[in-house]
Amino acid sequence: MAFLLQFLKEHEPIATWILAVGGVISVLLVACQIYKTKKQIRASFSYQLHKDGREIVKSIDEDVAEYIKSKSTLSEVPEKRRGQFKSKVRELMMYYASAYNQYYFGNIDKSDWKVLEAEFITFLEFPLVRKYWAKKIAQNESWNEEFRKRGQKLLAQKGGS
Repeated sequence: MAFLLQFLKEHEPIATWILAVGGVISVLLVACQIYKTKKQIRASFSYQLHKDGREIVKSIDEDVAEYIKSKSTLSEVPEKRRGQFKSKVRELMMYYASAYNQYYFGNIDKSDWKVLEAEFITFLEFPLVRKYWAKKIAQNESWNEEFRKRGQKLLAQKGGS
């Protein structure tokens, strides 16, 4: 121990330099690890987000899916299926709102959002979904304002409101 203390006293500038380089290397290694971890978290989050969307779509009964795609008025949907129809449309809207919020706050990449946005546009183009949007979401302040603005912009680009 005495030898080490003596060496450090005699070679203090070299020891200081060695410790400084070691500190910089440690900081760089930690920064690299944080960057890798951030990428892994984003990838996992993106996968889970897409998986959640697929599970919602799979949970939709074939008849209800057909009503969503093809009907233009709610009266065309059998009375006993209207509740299920509204529930699934709302569930999908909530999914897209959550995905948009994650994009808006920087938690998902633009490329991931573009895929989800394309799906969202297709969903909004269905006549009954468009009506649901206009009646239940577009003017409803309980839905995120940025999401509502984005939906309105997408509908305007597609020639609807």
